[in-house]
Amino acid sequence: PVDLPPVLPVAAEPAAEGGGTSRAGLRVFFLGRLHEIKNVGLLLRAVSEVVRRGASLQLTLAGPGAEDYLADLNRLVGELGIAEFVDFVGLVGPGEKERLFAESDVLVLPSHHENFGLSLVEAMVRGVPVIATRGVAVWREIELGGGVIVDDSAKSLADAILAMMESPRRRLELGRQGAAFVRQWLDPDRLRDQYLSMYAG
Repeated sequence: PVDLPPVLPVAAEPAAEGGGTSRAGLRVFFLGRLHEIKNVGLLLRAVSEVVRRGASLQLTLAGPGAEDYLADLNRLVGELGIAEFVDFVGLVGPGEKERLFAESDVLVLPSHHENFGLSLVEAMVRGVPVIATRGVAVWREIELGGGVIVDDSAKSLADAILAMMESPRRRLELGRQGAAFVRQWLDPDRLRDQYLSMYAG
């Protein structure tokens, strides 16, 4: 169901709580089609809330979108005064996507509605912790795998982002938990056997 990359090298343990990425530089990643259903405006408002509370971060938005909606998002970025914290990089190829995953501290998918949430799974299997809303159909599985599930509000999302900033060790633990969970949950051999058993029954 998803490409499972080779087992990646284990990330080094942070030297101490507060080592690793600082509050001044959390790298937040969004990967997906830029559309109203993805609730990107909520993510931008959460970034504004994080900045208002005195912290900083860099949000990378990767994915295609209609020109009028992209214009709306850029207008919102300007109104919120967060242009220096947001990068729109457009559609990315496989190599660029892998680079962005490798450079990210957390992936956020705050969709109103999501049939599956592939980018969440892609991030988790690579050891990147994730934050999502209950609009994602598999939010229960994501939560079981260590993903953080938030309410559909800028405050709730900002709180979760700030919590990720505060603890590099927690990010590392959630990343490891997510990678192990996805490899078991979506293991092709296990899924095959489940489907055969279902049909046989």
